[in-house]
Amino acid sequence: MHNRINSLPPGLVPRLLLACAAIAIFASTTQAQSLGSAETFGVLGASTVTSTGATVVSGDVGVSPGSAIIGFPPGIVLNGAIHAADGPATQAHADFATAYNDFAGLASPPANNLTDQDLGGMTLTPGVYHFNVAATSGGALTFDAQGNSNARFVIQIGTTLTTSSNSTVLLINGADARNIYFQLGTAATLGSGSSFSGNILAGSAITAVGGVTVTGRLLALTEAVTLDTNMVTSPGPSTPTPTPTGTPGTPTPTATATGTPLPSATPTATATATATGTPTPGGTPSPTASPIATSKVIELSARLRVETGANVGIGGFIITGNVAKRVIIRGIGPSLTRYNIGNVLDDPTLELHGPGDFVTISNNNWRDTQEVEIQATGIPPTNDLEPAIIAILPPGAYTAILQGRSGTSGVALVEVYDLNQNADSKLANLSTRAFVSTGEDVVIAGFLLSSDPGVDRVIVRGIGPSLASSGVANALANPTLELHDTSGTLLTSNNDWQDNPVQAAEITAAGLAPTNSFESAVAATLPPGLYTALLSGLNNGTGIGVVEVYDRGGQ
Repeated sequence: MHNRINSLPPGLVPRLLLACAAIAIFASTTQAQSLGSAETFGVLGASTVTSTGATVVSGDVGVSPGSAIIGFPPGIVLNGAIHAADGPATQAHADFATAYNDFAGLASPPANNLTDQDLGGMTLTPGVYHFNVAATSGGALTFDAQGNSNARFVIQIGTTLTTSSNSTVLLINGADARNIYFQLGTAATLGSGSSFSGNILAGSAITAVGGVTVTGRLLALTEAVTLDTNMVTSPGPSTPTPTPTGTPGTPTPTATATGTPLPSATPTATATATATGTPTPGGTPSPTASPIATSKVIELSARLRVETGANVGIGGFIITGNVAKRVIIRGIGPSLTRYNIGNVLDDPTLELHGPGDFVTISNNNWRDTQEVEIQATGIPPTNDLEPAIIAILPPGAYTAILQGRSGTSGVALVEVYDLNQNADSKLANLSTRAFVSTGEDVVIAGFLLSSDPGVDRVIVRGIGPSLASSGVANALANPTLELHDTSGTLLTSNNDWQDNPVQAAEITAAGLAPTNSFESAVAATLPPGLYTALLSGLNNGTGIGVVEVYDRGGQ
């Protein structure tokens, strides 16, 4: 029986490629290991779970046998629920304890004993690895699945795991965070600004210092989990309210946002067809950056049906402020099936267009040109056929065009993530143009407001008939809007923007009055959290429509 703990301290060593001589043995001895009901948890503590700042957890958050969960809010839980010493938390802790002992009992070949070596700089192939005492990671630790997306990695650590500031975990050749397990004898400490992938099964406590991004699970067996402005994304099965790459739990399937990211190397530039009637977030907004101390949009997404020709998916966004902003744009299609969405876009492609002499950036599969940079963000697409682009963009208006390779159609998600939330610039507006149908094929815009103090003012518009003046055929004749919060609660709705005189006056004063009386718009002042706007046609009408979200800054 191995003692269990993972510790990664600073210090960079030459890259070491470790080949596992017993892959067949590993495959036969680990496939039975399972976290059971703990799989749905992004964070699970034993005594307490404490969060400071704008932490976002995608997945369940729980504690058992203790009952204290502190810091939610302002922390946000997506795709899951909070469980404090209730039935699900108790069962998850029991299943976790069983898995912890199972992983601790796996045999590790002598050649895989890494005691006194720094994980930073290593490339590990599938297998069971062991540290007699503590472990550290001072750089980039790479997991290479060698083309097997089901390959498992287990790292048994006798005492602690410590990662240095800004260290990373990279996944290549099909490696998946859900199949990576750090089984620790005692505690884990993740250094500030680090990007971590894998499941931490700590014998005692886990501390994630400020700015840590985790794709995986943080599970503490006997003590606390302590968080500080972190992003934790559980790679487990979908929950009743999937958001980041799927659908938030609203009355109809909804899509929203997830993650945290980095800047680009040299994206491949190709000539592209210019989309007609492209939505630059319309009206005459003159957005200005809001004060840093107020809540602001940090992620934007839209779920839509992508067709061909003039009905491809088009997402526009505006960066305001004085400096360039690092963003990642993703096009999600085939992985939406895990959220029980049918008729998905099976092979999406993505193009990014910008102002002036901006050179168009295109991508088909995210591993094609920027694999390492995208991995380092902690939120690579989960399907190799999905595109992603990392770029540093100066203030201006940008358009992302999402379409199917070889003219295919289906439901897809386009997402934009702010990679540097402290910069003197921000994501101000989102505009999505698509064919609006019924049922699962309505258009859904999602946005996440940061947990900075204060509230944020937004205006959401549903545009249809006025698109005809831009040469768009088959425009949505009478759009309707609904605004929902993360629990699916309807906050406000609108058919014709002038229906509510108070709202109409605020929208007009902001310079965002729609030009057609049949178009819809709502104004709202919102606390930090996740929100979705649904655009549909009155009486099940269909046609091309635009949904827009404007960030007007805090009060």
